[in-house]
Amino acid sequence: MAIPFFDNLTAFSRENDGILDGPAIAWLQKHAIVIAALASCAVIIWYYRQIVVQGSQPLENGNLPSAVDIVPLHGFHWDETEPLAYRPFKSQYHLTMGVQQAEVSELIQIDRMYLDRIQLRKDLIARHEDQVLAVNPPAIEAVRELYSWLVDQYLPQRYGDIFELHRQESSGNIETFLQNKVTDDIVPIDPNLQSPEDALRIIGRQVEEDFLFLLPSGPEEQLVLEAYIACFPAGFAWTMKRGKTLAEIHQPVPDYKKKLQLSMDRFLSRLEPGKFVKRLNWSITPTGELFALQDLHNYGGHEEELTLENFDPSKARLRCERQTLHRLPKSRAIVFTIKTYMYPLDSIKAEGLGSQLAEAVDGLRNGSSPMMYVYKNAVSWGKVVQDYLRSESSQS
Repeated sequence: MAIPFFDNLTAFSRENDGILDGPAIAWLQKHAIVIAALASCAVIIWYYRQIVVQGSQPLENGNLPSAVDIVPLHGFHWDETEPLAYRPFKSQYHLTMGVQQAEVSELIQIDRMYLDRIQLRKDLIARHEDQVLAVNPPAIEAVRELYSWLVDQYLPQRYGDIFELHRQESSGNIETFLQNKVTDDIVPIDPNLQSPEDALRIIGRQVEEDFLFLLPSGPEEQLVLEAYIACFPAGFAWTMKRGKTLAEIHQPVPDYKKKLQLSMDRFLSRLEPGKFVKRLNWSITPTGELFALQDLHNYGGHEEELTLENFDPSKARLRCERQTLHRLPKSRAIVFTIKTYMYPLDSIKAEGLGSQLAEAVDGLRNGSSPMMYVYKNAVSWGKVVQDYLRSESSQS
């Protein structure tokens, strides 16, 4: 195989005052193919690194993804849309971050449960606001930043059949507001027209997702929970987590410090605006309550074992949380969202997955973090739920 440059090395050396002697020219010509291949690899690696570096840069305009990045759902019928069916349980439970890349269009999910869930959220905000909503001063700008983007861009662009922007003139000024055509709510666009608490109330009344705001604090810039609108707690009160670092929030989680804390901190510190990730978790709730301040977790105390006499399988649910994470560009806050799905155990059995879920309950103590069986309170509901899942009733 001839490589022109290497074939002309003698002439090149002669023209440049004998810069290469005979043996050097012979060696280069002998290894010409290898040298050319290495040079090509170097060019490819350089090009790839340019792509990776560009892809990891912060958004240049300092804004969240604009309407052009959000894929609209035209002709969307929320009342005919089934909830996403997640089945994240496995035969062995391993404690990992389990994050996957997500698209901005996935951030908010709406389905046929929407109106019932929104009515429940409005009721919870009215009756239990001290439990479901809070804003610390460091999070005020982050709340306003997210609010403005959600109501002015995301919701009307993604779900235009539900959320419609209106502009009208009033006293010589143009006022813009968002109309929810399902609930008839009218939402102001300007976040400065209401308090940050009002902004969170409005968000909580428009979408099912819970929102948590984490901001860096202190010399080590540890992430701290500074604000939230969270109507569907999973076995604890968010009031007890407010103002705590991510490590303190996860302190009760078995093996979190040993197996997850360092990698989670490193991952979040590198999460740039414009990047969205998602993850799933699961548990079993015997009561099926969305607003669950207790009973879903066991922090080491004794729990009475459920029996058939005090277990109602029609109420029990597989509770799955679809969680997303992204960073706001201006405030640099990490926004953590939670969409809670509740699947009747009957539906799991009807799919032929009863035995697999029963096996996954055992897998909580047979995986990398055996105390998860206690933490998820399977010591209470485990046996009776497994017996029901393996029974013939409702099994397809």
